[in-house]
Amino acid sequence: MRISSVLKTILKLCGVSFLALFVTWMMLTRTVGNRVVPSVTGLQEREAVRLVENADLEPALERNYRKTEVAGVVYNQSPSPNTKVREGRRVRVFISLGPAQTVMPDLRGLPLTEAKNHLRAVGTDQNVRGGLTLDMISQTSHPSIPADHVISHFPPPGATVTLGDRVQLLISTGLPKRTVVAPNVIGMAQEAAVQALSEAGLVVQRVAREMSSGDPGLVIRMTPEAGSPINEGDWVTLVVSAARIGARTGQPRAILIRYVVPLLMERLPFNLVLSDREGSRTIYTGTPNPGQVLDFAERVASDAELKIYIDGILSKTIPYTYAVRP
Repeated sequence: MRISSVLKTILKLCGVSFLALFVTWMMLTRTVGNRVVPSVTGLQEREAVRLVENADLEPALERNYRKTEVAGVVYNQSPSPNTKVREGRRVRVFISLGPAQTVMPDLRGLPLTEAKNHLRAVGTDQNVRGGLTLDMISQTSHPSIPADHVISHFPPPGATVTLGDRVQLLISTGLPKRTVVAPNVIGMAQEAAVQALSEAGLVVQRVAREMSSGDPGLVIRMTPEAGSPINEGDWVTLVVSAARIGARTGQPRAILIRYVVPLLMERLPFNLVLSDREGSRTIYTGTPNPGQVLDFAERVASDAELKIYIDGILSKTIPYTYAVRP
C-alpha cells in the first residue's frame, strides 16, 4: 500500500512538471517566435512581398515619396532583418514612390518674404514636406515693379519641378537710379563739401583726417573722384586735412605711444602707422589679443599722428603734439 501511494505521488509530480514545461515552451514560442524576418530592403515591391509571405508573415505596405530612391523599391522595413517573430506577424515594408513632382508656382510680382513662404509650402497639397530651395537672389532696377518684389524666377512658372529643387529669384531694387556727376569739393571746408554733395543727391559715408601741409579742415581728397559718374544716393568718402605738419618742429624727440586693443572684438590683423614731418612708417604689424597693451618709444621731429588699421581698414587716428622746448 505504501509503495503504491508513493508511486502515485511520483506520477502526479511528473505530470505537473511536464505540464509546467509544456506551458513554458508554448509561452517562449509565442514570445520569441519561430519565424525569421527576411531582408527585403533594396528589392522591388513584388519580390519583397513574396519573401515576406514565404516566411509565413504578413506584409504591410506603406508608400512614401523619396527624392533619392527609385519608385517601386523598398527603402526600409520593420522589424529589421533576421529578427525572430511568431508566425503571422505583420512586417511593415516601406516602398518608394520616387521623387515628388509638382508645378512651379508663379512668384512674379510677389514681395520677397511672401515668395519665400510660397517656396516652402510647395508640396503640402501632396502631404509631402520639403518644398523648394531658394538657391540665389539677384537684384536689378525695374521701372514698374517695387523694390524687394520678384521680377522673374527660374524655373519659370508652370514648369515641372521636383521637391527640393533649387530656385533662383531676380528681385527689383525699385526705379532705376539717376546718374549724376560727383561735384568737385576739393579745397572746400568739410561742412560746405557735405552740403554740396547732399544737394547733388549723394551721401557722405565717412570722413577721414590726414596730416597735411594745407590749412586744417579742408577737403584734400574724395572717393569717387570729382567728375566721376555716380548713381544718385551712392556714398562718397572725404579726406580732410588735420593740423598742419611742421607747425611745431624741432630736433627729433622720443615720445611714448600706447595703444590698448579693444576687449570686445575678435583677433584681427593690426597695422600701426606713425606719420610726422619726415614721412610715414609702420611701427607695428601683427594680430594682438583683445585687451593687449601695445607700447612703443618712437622719435618724431614735428606734430605727428598714429593711424590704426584693423584688417586693412583705417579704424582710428590719434594726433600727437610736438612740444617745443623753450
